[in-house]
Amino acid sequence: QLARDLWEIRLMVAPPPAAAAATAATPRHAETRLRQSDRMAKKRAGGDDHSAEDVELHKQIAEASGNLVAPGIVGIIATSIPLFVRVSNRGLLDETITTHRRVVEAIVRHNPRAAAKAMQEHIEHNRDNFRSLPEAN
Repeated sequence: QLARDLWEIRLMVAPPPAAAAATAATPRHAETRLRQSDRMAKKRAGGDDHSAEDVELHKQIAEASGNLVAPGIVGIIATSIPLFVRVSNRGLLDETITTHRRVVEAIVRHNPRAAAKAMQEHIEHNRDNFRSLPEAN
C-alpha cells in the first residue's frame, strides 16, 4: 500500500514543478539539469546505481520551478526512488534514463506542457512496470 500511495502522490506533486521549471529555468538551470541527466545515463551505462542522481535531478527540477515549497515536497517523495530501484531489481533503468531526458529537454526548450507530460509519463510508466513485478503484489 505504501508503494501505491507513493506513486499516487508523485503523480500529484511532480508534474507541476516540471512545468514551472520549463517556464522559469534560466540557461544555467537548464545546463545543470542536462549535466545531471548525463550523470544518470553515465552511471547506467557503467552498470552503477543511479538512485542518488535520480533523486538529485527531481530536487533540481523542483528548485528550478521557483516554488519555495516544491523542493521539500518533491525531496521527501523522491526518497522512494531507491526503494523502487531496489525492489524492481533495477529493471526500469533504461526507461528511466530515457524519460528523464525527455523531461529535461522539455525544460531546456521552455515547454511547460511537454515537461509536465513527460514527467507524468515517466512516473506512470515506472508505476505500471512496478505493479507488474511479483514483489509489488
